[in-house]
Amino acid sequence: MKRSAIQVNSTTLAITLPKKWTISQGILKGHELTVTQNNDELIVAANSKKAIRKVNIDIDNNESLQVILGSAYRAGYDYITLNFNEDISLGKIQKILEFFVGLDIESFDPKKVTVTMIATPENKDIEFFTNKIFLSTQVMFEQIHSAFLGKKFLFSDLVQMWENNIRAKDYVMRAMNTGLISKDHLGDHYTFVHVIEKISGSLWHIGQYLDNHKVVSCKSLQNLFLETSELYRLLAQMVKKKEFSAGQKTILDRTKVEEDWFNGDKLAAHFSRCDPVILSLIVGIRMMIVSATTRYMSVLSDFNQK
Repeated sequence: MKRSAIQVNSTTLAITLPKKWTISQGILKGHELTVTQNNDELIVAANSKKAIRKVNIDIDNNESLQVILGSAYRAGYDYITLNFNEDISLGKIQKILEFFVGLDIESFDPKKVTVTMIATPENKDIEFFTNKIFLSTQVMFEQIHSAFLGKKFLFSDLVQMWENNIRAKDYVMRAMNTGLISKDHLGDHYTFVHVIEKISGSLWHIGQYLDNHKVVSCKSLQNLFLETSELYRLLAQMVKKKEFSAGQKTILDRTKVEEDWFNGDKLAAHFSRCDPVILSLIVGIRMMIVSATTRYMSVLSDFNQK
């Protein structure tokens, strides 16, 4: 990371501080920093530690525990104390915690459980887990395409990949709420990661449908799915490289041409012999790819701010 010296007055030079670092440390105008000289190096350090966030939650219904815990987890709390009206078993708590990366039990009582984060999210985690979602979703595309061709596939593998994507999405959302993302772009980040995870959910639905129904082979549907997979690959490539390319234009132009086409008589004529459930799911995935692509500009601008 490089910075240019700024001339403040005739005898003083200054440099700007990285935006993400100031956000993560809670530094505002007027805050005091420690500057240490080490030979030809200057070390800048924040004087105060980041505040630890704690919350107490009353659980009236144990069946809603995972949903409630997930909300507190994504909100960025470091310590979450759960108070139960009904006794909770250690095994059930441990099973639910499998869905949340870095969350573990600090203390346990059948009526009161405290869980805490044993890992502190970092900037690199957001990129790592986002790319993890893309990678596993692309594998899901490949498996479903094989199923369209009549090859065997394990639906349980799709279930596992989707569940892993949910875990990754929740961890990214948690990281965003710990100050790693500027509030100006927080909503765009949230929508972006939520949409790319929902795409894997739609693929799971396609896999479940194929696993439970005998679907007649339809070439038009297979081609549409292959093209949708390619659009998703272009989106993943843009995110991995952190740059806009012809990929973005291809995605938006291709889907814009389709809008009237999908809503008109051509849809019924072209896909008349294809399964309507799978068709609607694929069209939905294409709409989500467009949504993720349009949100990515704001996401990219925040990634590139140092």
